[in-house]
Amino acid sequence: MGNITIDFEKNCQSLSISLNIYLRIMNKAVEQTHNDFLELNAALKESDYEKMRYVSHRLKGDYDNLRITEIAAMAKEINDIAKTNQDKDKIEDLFLIIKIKFSEVEKIIFEKTK
Repeated sequence: MGNITIDFEKNCQSLSISLNIYLRIMNKAVEQTHNDFLELNAALKESDYEKMRYVSHRLKGDYDNLRITEIAAMAKEINDIAKTNQDKDKIEDLFLIIKIKFSEVEKIIFEKTK
């Protein structure tokens, strides 16, 4: 499990937006992710697989759009597991990894915007 890297220039080019706009979108995604983590945590406690699917789908979309594929891929995996075998332990493991990766994203954003 390597560290997250964000190629700001490449991502901005891919999205045809300025760095300033990309960072604003990232900051909104960070805010939303904090809420998503609260929702996902509650869904795990309640074994609410439908809610896990919904929240993980939103996370996947947000991080696909930002070109942060490591988080998007793990969110997709949570979504797939919640749809199929509903392995709560595996989802909890992935959720822990996503939270670690997300903290790396927050640090990168902080460093880029200070």
